[in-house]
Amino acid sequence: MSARIAATDNYGEHSGLNRRAALLMAANVIATAMSFALPLLLVRTMSQAEYGLYKQAFQVLQSALNLLNLQVAVSVFYFNERAPGKKLQVSLNVMIFYGLVGALLFLIFLVWPGWVTLIFHGDDLVPHVPLLGLAILCSLVSTNLDAVPIAAGDFRLASALIVLSQGAKAVLMIIAGLVFGSLDAILIAAVIQCLMQIAFMVIYIRRRFGRFLAAIDWQLFKSQIGNALPFGVGGIASTVLFDMHIYFVSYYFNPATFAIYAVGCFQLPLLGMLVGSFANAFNPEMARHKERNDYRAIINLWMDVIRKLAFFFAPAFALLLVMRREFITLLFTENYAASVSIFAINLFGMLLGIAVHLHILRLFDQLKFFRLKLYLALIPVTLGALYIGLRLGGLIGVAVAAVSIQTLDAGVTMAAIKRELGMSRRDLRRLTSLLRIGAAAAAAALATLATRFTLRSAHAMSTFLVCAAVFGVVYLVTAAAVGAVSKEEKASLSNLLDALSRRGARFRISSATES
Repeated sequence: MSARIAATDNYGEHSGLNRRAALLMAANVIATAMSFALPLLLVRTMSQAEYGLYKQAFQVLQSALNLLNLQVAVSVFYFNERAPGKKLQVSLNVMIFYGLVGALLFLIFLVWPGWVTLIFHGDDLVPHVPLLGLAILCSLVSTNLDAVPIAAGDFRLASALIVLSQGAKAVLMIIAGLVFGSLDAILIAAVIQCLMQIAFMVIYIRRRFGRFLAAIDWQLFKSQIGNALPFGVGGIASTVLFDMHIYFVSYYFNPATFAIYAVGCFQLPLLGMLVGSFANAFNPEMARHKERNDYRAIINLWMDVIRKLAFFFAPAFALLLVMRREFITLLFTENYAASVSIFAINLFGMLLGIAVHLHILRLFDQLKFFRLKLYLALIPVTLGALYIGLRLGGLIGVAVAAVSIQTLDAGVTMAAIKRELGMSRRDLRRLTSLLRIGAAAAAAALATLATRFTLRSAHAMSTFLVCAAVFGVVYLVTAAAVGAVSKEEKASLSNLLDALSRRGARFRISSATES
């Protein structure tokens, strides 16, 4: 009887996780659909050198956000559990910390804009650096506030906030790109959007907690920041490690060549959002299990998330590998055909996203310096690998070196997590379903190759759409046949279809009655 109750609770927990992840994923899909047009528009309206300069500026912005994130926003998930009576202070601590750090960086960019010449080929970016610093300040505060409603369990509101903020960003930046077509205009649009998002969050915090301002609890602030910084410092080393190849290319090549490499490093947004949605949904669950020292529940949840993510990542990898040329040239025009080989190499690194290992690592205080030590050891190794790759294979050699280092990092980190959780071979056997998923993706890839050969004289758009349709049908049929979909997921899908069918029936009856 107790085993049956435990199984029911486990199923309910995973079902709830699926619903929350699906809600956040839906919001992110809508948001990405709104913003996805910007780079595709700019690549057609800007020269290759101008587009390379735009990519360099926003690479600096993204690197700064990664460097200065310092895991403080994630601390909301854990300190809401540890200090349930001080949730307002926990949320405000995040805003205060990022405001102070961002203001300091903006001051540096304002006083010394020429620092970019130390890492970029040429000084084309120098006039834009002060405005870039302001955009980083506003982005640093705004983009880290999504954790507040998610930690409070307001998944619907968090999803609405994601859609509203990203929708505003897409509209503003597309208008800036179309009307002005300059990097400064795009940066100003980004600043305006971030200010709007901060305003949304101020309103939310005020409504959620009854007020916005509260006395600063310095002991809580120090505890919260002190808990996050060891992991955050590891994040700094991580950003240096994994962005090194981008700046390596920027240092040795001009913006036009950098644009080729940047397009080759294109990441499919939907997959990144899928990982982020699952991570945001299971972070609170993981924190609760860790507070109870229930490592078995953590293992079960982790293995379940890996399998679910693999169900989407494996077919995306296989389809894009087969259709890589059509995909890149359709999105970025034939001018970027040289990016196809780099893109194919980076697809292998994309598969590492299913591990979500960094979110598990965050649970263990004893591993708070693990990433720092690992990445400090890997940074000189990476620098040497990139240099050798550049000399032997140019841009392609740099891409191979970067993916190899990413794979090494993921392997070492997961080995450490496995040891902390006390995982056995029996636990890893739960991942045998990945072989079924891989087999289904391989079968679909073979069918797609045959279809692509048949349509070799057709237009690239027609070829890609037909091949994608063939791949999807073969993959889903094969996955169902080899058992890549669990009974619970089939039941959930059946329930969803039944619910949609009932709603459709009620709508038809209501319409007929009104008529």
